[in-house]
Amino acid sequence: MSMARKPSTPLHITVTGCPVDPMIAGISVFLLLYGLVMVGSASLEIGAKTYHDPFYLLTRHSAYLVLSAIAAVAAISVPIKMWQKYDALLLALSLFVLAVVLVPGIGKEVNGSTRWIPLGPFSFQGSEFVKLFIMMYMAGYLVRRKDEIETSLSGFSKPFVVLTLIVLLLLAQPDFGAAIVIISAAMGMIFLAGVPIRFFLPLVALCVSAVALLWA
Repeated sequence: MSMARKPSTPLHITVTGCPVDPMIAGISVFLLLYGLVMVGSASLEIGAKTYHDPFYLLTRHSAYLVLSAIAAVAAISVPIKMWQKYDALLLALSLFVLAVVLVPGIGKEVNGSTRWIPLGPFSFQGSEFVKLFIMMYMAGYLVRRKDEIETSLSGFSKPFVVLTLIVLLLLAQPDFGAAIVIISAAMGMIFLAGVPIRFFLPLVALCVSAVALLWA
């Protein structure tokens, strides 16, 4: 007698009820450690000459990694439903920060770009939060309005009003790299959401044309 085989379930680690894919977690840890080694290798001489301590930059980078790890655990501990509930509010706050950076006397200019808000020994870069919150908002919108974006051009176009505003604020800093990252990630999410090709291809053509125009 043959016994039915139970379907295999993916291995996961649970952090306060939230699954964490071990492969993604392992790759992330590897990249963080690899980056730490590269920072140490490249900064010893600079640290010795500039700060009279060869390990100064390495120590500072390590402190940032510890703070980032704490923030990551805290973010994972928050239920997904909570993120979905406040995704629009978080996006609005990040847009506000992007606008505040451009206010004279508040934003810090480095090498011709005004992207940071100085907070004592730290500098706060709003675009890093926008990258996270726009993805959260897009994911929530694509789930909530799945039927609308598959059948209606207006439903498909609505999130791009917000996306366009974000890109314009980033280009005003200017932060071309962050704008490209956000556009690329948003396009990937829209494609995976199953948007009809008749909507998606014109959007791709428009984005590629805009990037080429900005690059020229």
